[in-house]
Amino acid sequence: MSSAAPAIGTGSGGVTPAITGALATAAPAAPVIAPNAFERGLIDALKPAVVTADDAIRSVMHSQQSLGYQLDRLAAAMSVFGETVKLPGLVPYSEKLSNTRKRLVGVGKGLDKINARLEEVRHCS
Repeated sequence: MSSAAPAIGTGSGGVTPAITGALATAAPAAPVIAPNAFERGLIDALKPAVVTADDAIRSVMHSQQSLGYQLDRLAAAMSVFGETVKLPGLVPYSEKLSNTRKRLVGVGKGLDKINARLEEVRHCS
């Protein structure tokens, strides 16, 4: 029982496969569409979407190339700027601010003491 069904496109009938048993009586005959007509119809149906997507992809690629070029120019300008301009040292200014803060805290404590003494004087008089 090793009989194999003939493959599609073989045998005397051309394109019809061998169907046996219950399937042969239950399956209605489907209209046969020529492969070239189906392919043409599918291509005609999908072509506008493919062309639109292709144009959008090309636009994005062009935009990305332009952006890359602009970023390269910016990086070159920034490297030249970084090499030629010396930034001022911020450490001395930071130390001055820290010292000023400490002095302001000391002045604040002194004012609190003076206010406390004035309150004592007001309550005693």
